[in-house]
Amino acid sequence: MDYKSSGPFGLGYFHAWATDQALKIASQLEGGLTRANLMVAVRAMDMSNPMLLPGIKFNQNGNADPYFVEGTDISRYDAAKQAWVAAGAVIELSGRSQPCSWDQASGGCR
Repeated sequence: MDYKSSGPFGLGYFHAWATDQALKIASQLEGGLTRANLMVAVRAMDMSNPMLLPGIKFNQNGNADPYFVEGTDISRYDAAKQAWVAAGAVIELSGRSQPCSWDQASGGCR
């Protein structure tokens, strides 16, 4: 499959890498691969994801920081080069986003 034909193609690799890492970690915990160990592994991940730009963290910290990625860059597409060109430094905000407490009645965060 040609990766250039589909934007979501890369997203599949991104999620597969994280799932693979979580399963490997969970299987090494006491008790082996269980639902509880998988949840512990996922909620405590702190790694460098090869699908992210250098400097963007891939981590969680339980309920205190439930978001894996809180970083990005600002880029513009250069048609002459047929490539994305960074327009500044990486913006890394890991651990700064407030967790969302979902409110079923309003259909949004409280």
